Amino acid sequence: MTFTLLLASHNAGKRAELSRMFAGVAITLRAPKDYGMEQQSIAETGTTFAENARLKAVASARDAGIPALADDSGLCVSALAGAPGVHTARFGGIGLTDDERRQLLLSRLAALGRETERSAEFCCAVCVADPSGAILGESEGRCSGHIALSDQTGPYGFGYDPLFIPAGFGQSFAQLPDAVKDRISHRGRAILAIIPQLETLRIVHESERPL
Repeated sequence: MTFTLLLASHNAGKRAELSRMFAGVAITLRAPKDYGMEQQSIAETGTTFAENARLKAVASARDAGIPALADDSGLCVSALAGAPGVHTARFGGIGLTDDERRQLLLSRLAALGRETERSAEFCCAVCVADPSGAILGESEGRCSGHIALSDQTGPYGFGYDPLFIPAGFGQSFAQLPDAVKDRISHRGRAILAIIPQLETLRIVHESERPL
């Protein structure tokens, strides 16, 4: 028996990132489709990233019957008083494409031409819960930077990545190789912080095996 963990996300780009970040960790990862949860929809009613991550982790663990890891993340733009924040995935309303959301964001910042006026940060909260609803671990990660004047497209990333230039870099998340983004990103930092908690859970789980 091994410690099995559900990666509770239906976002293909996010799942690919999470899978890379867990490379080398002795935990068996599962996808929602493995438990017939392709159509699962969880209302993100929390007012913070941490609250939404808990909601998703608890509901997913309950439905799958195994511990689940969920994250909630978003882009917080200083000039927009922290928006879109927890509404990042729904910015502009339901049904918009990623490109349409990026163009909407650019239109909201059109009057701001200096990098210092376009500061932003990506935020991520991660939560692991078991089927009983108990919270087994939590972590957060942030990455500061600014919003580009236009899409800085590249072969990597997804969502708002073509617009986000992380501090200390001249390229967007969409242009930085996966290995670089995974090391500096909000999600990468949150996962790095929670892996020791998961390793402890795995060790405890294995110690409970019958001899």
